[in-house]
Amino acid sequence: MNVLPYSTLTTLMFTIIMDVMGVGLVLPLLPNLVVSSTSPFYNGIDSLFSYGLVLAVWSLGGFFGSPFLGSFSDKIGRKKILIISLSCNALIYAFTAFAVLQKWFLLFILMRFSSGFFSGSFEIAQAAVADKR
Repeated sequence: MNVLPYSTLTTLMFTIIMDVMGVGLVLPLLPNLVVSSTSPFYNGIDSLFSYGLVLAVWSLGGFFGSPFLGSFSDKIGRKKILIISLSCNALIYAFTAFAVLQKWFLLFILMRFSSGFFSGSFEIAQAAVADKR
C-alpha cells in the first residue's frame, strides 16, 4: 500500500483549504459589498437580485469547472492542474479586489464565476489522496 508523504499530504490539504476559503471567506462580506446602501455595488431595488447573482455564479463556475479540470487532470496530471488552478485563483482574487476598488460589478461577477471554475482543484486534490490509498 502506497502512503503519501506528509509534505505531499500537507500540500494537498492546503489546496483544499484554499478552495474552501474561496467561497467561505467571501460569504460574510457579500451583504456589505452588494446590499448595503454604502456598498460599492449598491444599485437600489436590484441589489437583492445582484446579491443572489453573486452567490450563484460561484457555484455555476464550479459546476462547469470541476468536470473540465477533472478530465484535464487525467490527461496532463493532477500536479500540473493543481498548480495552474491555484495560480489562476491567486490572479482571480487580485482582480476581484481590483473590481471592488474600481466598482466594476461585471468584472466582480466574472471573477466570482472564474473562481468557482478553478475551485475544481478541490476534487482533484481529493482524487490525488485517493489515488495513493
